[in-house]
Amino acid sequence: MNDHIRREFIDAYDRHSEAIYRYSFFRVYSKSIAEEMVQETFIRVWKYMVKGNEIKKMRPFIYRICHNLIVDYHRRNAKQGKKEESLDLLMLGKNFDTLSYDGIDALEKKIQVQETLKAIDRMPPQQKQLLLLRYVEGLSPKEIGEIVDKDSKNVSAGIFRALKKFRSMNNFE
Repeated sequence: MNDHIRREFIDAYDRHSEAIYRYSFFRVYSKSIAEEMVQETFIRVWKYMVKGNEIKKMRPFIYRICHNLIVDYHRRNAKQGKKEESLDLLMLGKNFDTLSYDGIDALEKKIQVQETLKAIDRMPPQQKQLLLLRYVEGLSPKEIGEIVDKDSKNVSAGIFRALKKFRSMNNFE
């Protein structure tokens, strides 16, 4: 096995695995399923690299694989008629223990985060994806375009429309 490929893979995993986990979690709302998504994403990246295929831009490539896995996951659940309510999502509504804040305004911050996540979850899937990629993961419109297979101008316009809809849905205008 080529040592260069192994180093490149380890670097990609170290740099992107946490972000891929967050991206997955905010799409499936289950820690265990998000962890499986991360694992399967990087298995597919590894297999692709070992075959000798070139990856020009690692970050968008990894997100694209994860995105496709999430789409497949939702399709399978839709076909089986499953309503997705994970234990993680139920806990989010009760304790919200996964996030911790210090200080007097901790409860207020928890409520704001909880309400924001609920509001984003009510968005149409494409708009939800754009908002998560842009504002949770911090990707540029160009990087998002490579993931969703659109040019950066269309992505920027989509983000603008998603923000406008988010604000109107939540009375922020």
